[in-house]
Amino acid sequence: MNTENSTSKRLEIYRRKRIRRKVSFAALIIVGFLLIAGIVIVDISVNRLVSGKQTLSLIDVKNHVTHVEITVMNHRIRIDTEYLSKDIEALKDLIQGTALKNREDS
Repeated sequence: MNTENSTSKRLEIYRRKRIRRKVSFAALIIVGFLLIAGIVIVDISVNRLVSGKQTLSLIDVKNHVTHVEITVMNHRIRIDTEYLSKDIEALKDLIQGTALKNREDS
């Protein structure tokens, strides 16, 4: 009788912990979503008031011919795509050469 009682108490404790964990996780997701939605709404409203454009300017991506420019909160990151395209082509050639060599060996 005593062991049945302690087993049910233990099961009830862990059940409450699981429910509490699920509720906490759901609350955290909702708070995160509301925070992100609020930041986006404020950014769009400020841009509309200042520049007359109704756009999101927290993150901006511009694709130029030889580079991609990513702007995050007025900090610019410039990625030169010329080197990337050369490296991708070299990697493709390497993979194709290895695949052809494996076919010939088989």
